[in-house]
Amino acid sequence: EAHGTGTRTGDPIEAKAIAEALSSEQILPIGSIKGNIGHTESAAGLAGLLKALLMLEHGAVPPQVNSVRPNPAIPLKRLNLRMPQELEYRNLKRISVNSFGYGGTNAHVIVDSAASFLKPDKRTLVTNGADSGSHYHGNGSSQHLGKNDGLNRNGLGADDCERSLRPRLFVMSAATERSCQSMAASLADYLNDKSDNNSLLDQLAYTLSRRSVFSYRFGFVSSTTDDLQSQLREASTQPLTPTTDTGVRRIAFVFSGQGAQW
Repeated sequence: EAHGTGTRTGDPIEAKAIAEALSSEQILPIGSIKGNIGHTESAAGLAGLLKALLMLEHGAVPPQVNSVRPNPAIPLKRLNLRMPQELEYRNLKRISVNSFGYGGTNAHVIVDSAASFLKPDKRTLVTNGADSGSHYHGNGSSQHLGKNDGLNRNGLGADDCERSLRPRLFVMSAATERSCQSMAASLADYLNDKSDNNSLLDQLAYTLSRRSVFSYRFGFVSSTTDDLQSQLREASTQPLTPTTDTGVRRIAFVFSGQGAQW
């Protein structure tokens, strides 16, 4: 994700720098959000970062809009660069975001996909609660120790056992202290007849995290239904104080140093 100064001098210099640093081994797609929204002055780097995050989230590279004819001063083929002309779905793992300041100062952010951090390592199995450090089980057999027999009738596979131990963040928020406590009690009641279920816990953590944020809030880190229920019961009786400023918001002025404020 390039800064895209839109100047005769800046764009060729940026393209050459990107090519020398990143595109020596494979053709590198490049683009800039300025083609979509224009110059955003002091927020230019943030706009590029948000675009990069959305690209990683959706696994898609958007076309460079309003790019009718490449700049003749930027030899894309020789630099091993290309500008996508249509939407491309790719298995994106990393995106670099480049941003220039006035006078040539540079900020460069490298964003990695969260998927590489969330997926369990299939090559390593956990035996008796300890990493065996190899591809084999400590009991000398290929049977998952999380299973009680070879028919998968009782217990879980090794991958499921590892997932069940994964901590999740559960957040709750409400406009008043009483509402927040009541929500915690209601959710604890809902979990009464629910056993440990990875899908349930994943969906619950996701749903709670997407709700609106209010002045009263609390959060829990939990790996099991029983532990979460216990924390919810305790929170439903605890006093809460507002965690956000409810006063009048102040206005911030940002001066980029380029004279744009005039």
